[in-house]
Amino acid sequence: MDATGMQFTEVGANENVSIQKVLPISGFQNGRDSIKLWDPENREYITVRYWNQTYDAVTDDPMGSGWGDGDQVRAEDTIIAGQGFWLQTAANAVCLTLGEVVGTNKNETTLVGNQMDLLCNPFPAKISIQDVSPVSGFQNGRDTIKFWDPQDREYTTVRYWNQTYDAITDDPMGPGWGDGDQVRADDMIDVGQGFWIQAAANAVVKFKVPVALVE
Repeated sequence: MDATGMQFTEVGANENVSIQKVLPISGFQNGRDSIKLWDPENREYITVRYWNQTYDAVTDDPMGSGWGDGDQVRAEDTIIAGQGFWLQTAANAVCLTLGEVVGTNKNETTLVGNQMDLLCNPFPAKISIQDVSPVSGFQNGRDTIKFWDPQDREYTTVRYWNQTYDAITDDPMGPGWGDGDQVRADDMIDVGQGFWIQAAANAVVKFKVPVALVE
């Protein structure tokens, strides 16, 4: 994935992986590039930086380059499949997230009501916004997704409706994500792209496996 210098980029993981598996490929600078990962238990962000040298938390032994706290102590945090996080680099950079393709039995996520959750596309292929599929707890017109439009440099917002309509024919198209007028959305979420989802009440959402990956 590409990161633009001095901007926060919403990205994410495709399985439960160590934060150390977010691997810088090029453009990273010692101590200047950071990840912010939400800690739901303490309700705050964990911040780690990329260092040319990190150290073991117990023995203080050098452990090579990687992500660590402000004292270069090597981080042991885990990124959950489908969990989004913020990546900020001092200059334009490229990084790679290691992991296996998420399975259909691992891609459900629980949402806390009236809270913004940062998720991501967990598959190595683009998905339709309609592939973010509610399982339970969603309420007509009250639950939203916000994702960044880099061309217009603003967030696009869609809502979950019990009935959506075709943009051209106005034919009913069943439940799904649509704009404020219930016009069915056809937006795509890129590989590793993060996005915000807010449910009005506690809910569960599932990512459908994209057609490109179905054998």
